[in-house]
Amino acid sequence: MTGRWVRIIGPTLMGAAFLAFYDRALLAPMITAAARDLRADPEVIGQAVTVYVLTYAGTQVPWAAVSGRLGQLRTLSLATGMAAVGALLSALAWDATSLTLARALSGAALAAIVPSILVLIGDTMDPPRRAVAAVNLATALSLGMTVGSALSAAFAEWWTWRVAFSSSALLALALCTVSAVAGRGGGATAPVAFWSSFPRLARNPWVYVVLTLAVAEGAVLVGVINFIPVALEAEGVPVSIAGFALAAFGISVVVWSVVVRLLVRRFPTWALLGIGGSAAVAAFGVLWAVRDVAAATAAVVLLGFAWSCAHTQLQTWVTDVVTAARPLGMALFAVALFGGGVIGSALGVWAIPQAAYAALFA
Repeated sequence: MTGRWVRIIGPTLMGAAFLAFYDRALLAPMITAAARDLRADPEVIGQAVTVYVLTYAGTQVPWAAVSGRLGQLRTLSLATGMAAVGALLSALAWDATSLTLARALSGAALAAIVPSILVLIGDTMDPPRRAVAAVNLATALSLGMTVGSALSAAFAEWWTWRVAFSSSALLALALCTVSAVAGRGGGATAPVAFWSSFPRLARNPWVYVVLTLAVAEGAVLVGVINFIPVALEAEGVPVSIAGFALAAFGISVVVWSVVVRLLVRRFPTWALLGIGGSAAVAAFGVLWAVRDVAAATAAVVLLGFAWSCAHTQLQTWVTDVVTAARPLGMALFAVALFGGGVIGSALGVWAIPQAAYAALFA
């Protein structure tokens, strides 16, 4: 791969990671505004969040087969092109059903991004560099969530929620073009024997440990976390402020990533997983007891530390565990993570009509 393509690929990968969580973060702060505009109940619009996560999880294995044949960069180009269509259809939605279907397409498209990036990290970097790259990836993802949460809340409050999805479509289209150019310049991986990867992974007991942890993490940090703004709105907090409270999660991840880069050189993976898990428990303890802007901000800062500390190490661990079958292994990791997110999102949708947010965060 020439130096020119290396200079293109790095920013492209981080831009794609940004898009993956930018788009995912858009709807949650706008549930109330979209429901009002589409004349639907908020819990019906909230189901689009669950469907998004469900299609994200459900298309991981098919994307692994595609990336094994096309290579990671060409797969990114295809996925971001599909994401542009899904975001545009979301912006043009005329009722709750059309919005849900559009979000399903977006979730299915963006499912390819993070596993493809992790495969490239695992294939091109030694273990010490992988740990740092995982922190950088988490930073890009959290920036996407931060900007997505803040902008969508602002658009919903002061303009229209449809503009938020339009911005995602434009970003996805730009990344589709750049990924296509970078893919022609090199970086394509050799074809991977997809079906033979299953028995390799099935024989590794550590795969089951990592996937179980990913389900638990996904329920909390992918699913339930999206309903913090809705819980604040139920307490009378304006939608714009509620969205910015969740945006503090992304800001905290960026800040904590500086600390975690130092910690990964001093502590083993199991210790960082334990520290991050303890921070998540403390965060939801705060939300269970008090649900106002100050408490939510404190909680998401703790969750930001949990993501920076535990999630990055889980990603690094899984790239080492599934070395012999990375495309499928990373896909199954994402299935577990976002399958847990489906569970968390379903619990959030259940909580909306009953305002049972204390039970949700318990």
